[in-house]
Amino acid sequence: MVRNIKHWTLEAPRYCAAMLKEKASLVKGLKELYLKKNYSTILMAASGSSFNIASSVRWILQDWMDVKVELVTPMTFSMLYHKKEEDTLVLCMSQSGKSTNTIKSVQTARKLGYDAAVLCADPEGPIRTYCEHVFSYGAGIDDYYVAKGFPTSVLFLILFALETGLAKKTIDKEFYDETFRQLELLIRELPGYHEKVLKFYDACKEDFINMKRVMITGIGGTYGNAREGALKLTETIGVPANGYETEEFLHGPYYEINKDYAVFIFDTEPKMHTRNVSIFQEIRRLTDKVFLLTAFDDVAAERVLPFGIDVDPRLLVLAGPVLFQIISSNVCEELDILCINMEHYRVTRNLSTKVEKSV
Repeated sequence: MVRNIKHWTLEAPRYCAAMLKEKASLVKGLKELYLKKNYSTILMAASGSSFNIASSVRWILQDWMDVKVELVTPMTFSMLYHKKEEDTLVLCMSQSGKSTNTIKSVQTARKLGYDAAVLCADPEGPIRTYCEHVFSYGAGIDDYYVAKGFPTSVLFLILFALETGLAKKTIDKEFYDETFRQLELLIRELPGYHEKVLKFYDACKEDFINMKRVMITGIGGTYGNAREGALKLTETIGVPANGYETEEFLHGPYYEINKDYAVFIFDTEPKMHTRNVSIFQEIRRLTDKVFLLTAFDDVAAERVLPFGIDVDPRLLVLAGPVLFQIISSNVCEELDILCINMEHYRVTRNLSTKVEKSV
C-alpha cells in the first residue's frame, strides 16, 4: 500500500472535486437521519485513521451544526459505556467496514438503545449486517482506499456539517456559499501544494531518512492531522512517532528530544501562531530537525512549509497529512522498505482486528 500513497496524493483533487459536485446527494442520507431528531450530541466511535479523521473535523461539526461532538474509541465505548445518553446519535466509523471493534461498538449502541449510523468506504462491507443506516463516504473502495480515505472522509464530514448547518439555520447562506467557494479553491490548489511538498521533501530528505523518533503537534483539527501523520510514519517506515496536542507536548514529552528526533509543528490556528513560532524556534536548541507547517506567511526560516492557500485555516485539515504521506512513500522507496514484513502480517492476522468475509 505504501508505494501507492504517492499515487493518491496526485489523484486527491479529482476525487474531491467529484465529491463537491455531488455534495447534496452525497450527504443526504446522513443529514436526513440527523435532522429527524435534531440530536443535541453526536458520539463518534472510531479507531486508527477513522479516529484521526473524526478528530480533524469534530470542531467544525460542533461549530457549524451547534451540536456537542464526543469522540471515543470503539473498544472503550463497548466496554465502559453502560447507560444510554439521551438525544445522542452514535456515529461509528470504519473505512473498510471490517473492523471488529467498530462492529462491536455498533452492537453495543443497539443494545443500549441508541440510534446508530455507520460511515465507511465500502457500504457493502460486513458491518452492514449490524446496522440499518450505513452511509458511504462517496469516494469508492479500491487499492488506494486506505491512503485516499483520509481526505475524502474529512471532506464528506465537512460537507455534512455545511449542508446540515444550513438546513438547521445554524449557519447562514452567505457563510455556506463562501465556505463552499473556499473548498473549491482548496481542492484546485492541492496539485500545487503537492508539488511544493515534493520540493520540501527533496530539500530535507536527509533529515527524513535519518530521523529516529518523530513527534508531531497540533491543536483543534490539526491534532487529528498530527495523529494521522504519526500513524502513517509508524506503520510505513517503522519509525516511532506520536501526535500531541501542542501544549500537552510541552508538559513532559519534549524532555526526551535529542538530535536524532524530528519535530513537526502544525501552525494553522491564528490564536496559536505566535506561540507555535516560539516553540519552533526554541525546540531547535534541542534538534535541527524541527519543521513548521504553517498557514501564515510571516515566518522565513529553513524547514518551514507554508500551505500557501488562502482559505479558512480550519479547512486545511484536508491537506495536512500530505507531507507525511510523501515522507512515507519516498523514504520507503529510498530505503527499499516494504512497509510490512511477514511477522507483522501474522501478528495482525492472529489478532483478528478485521473481518475478511461477510458475517
